[in-house]
Formats: sequence, C-alpha cells, structure tokens
Amino acid sequence: MTKLLLFCFILLRLSVQAMPFASGRPFILPVGAIITDSSETGKGWKERGVFGVTFVNAQKQFQSACLKNGWQFVHTVPLALSGGHSLYTWRRGSQELTLMLWRIDVGRTGFSWGVSKSGK
Repeated sequence: MTKLLLFCFILLRLSVQAMPFASGRPFILPVGAIITDSSETGKGWKERGVFGVTFVNAQKQFQSACLKNGWQFVHTVPLALSGGHSLYTWRRGSQELTLMLWRIDVGRTGFSWGVSKSGK
C-alpha cells in the first residue's frame, strides 16, 4: 500500500510539473498579467501587456514564473540608468526566452516576451 501511495504521489508531482508545457505555451504568465497584444508571426514579441504591480514586484513574479516553467536564467541587460527598464534572457533546451519589463508608473509595469532558437 505504501508503494502504491508513493507511486501516485510521484506521478501527480510529475504531471503538475509538466502542465505548463502541455498547454503549448513556453511559460505561464504570472497571475494578474494582462496581455494587450500578441503575434504569431515569429517576428518580434509574441505577447505584450501590462502588469498591475511595481517594477520590482514584476521582476520577482516573472522570475518565479520562468523558473516554474523550466527556464534557466542567463543574464539581465539594464536599459535605463535609473532602473525600471530591463531585458532578461532565459534558456530551456534549445529555446531562448527574451523578456522585457519597464516601469509605466508606480503600480504598473509593461512587459513583452518572445521565444527564439538558442544560438548556443
């Protein structure tokens, strides 16, 4: 009986981990992120939107979302000296996720993301 329970727990754990990939999306956006535009052309950003949280909170929540979906952090490129605008690169297998976050105002952050084949 113990072995059966252990097997069921492992199976459930593996299925929960695989769920984001089963949806066909490279990663699941953090709760509350609103998509305002999307493109399936493969030329430019796949999705753009607004997140109703501070820039720092958005960074943390997007980082958590990427990690939960199997992405490994590669690097950050700050795009503004004062902060509040950065580009992030994540890698998973042969795919590379580029995520841009920028401060719109105190409680709103813009985001854009796209996936391409890794040059590595």
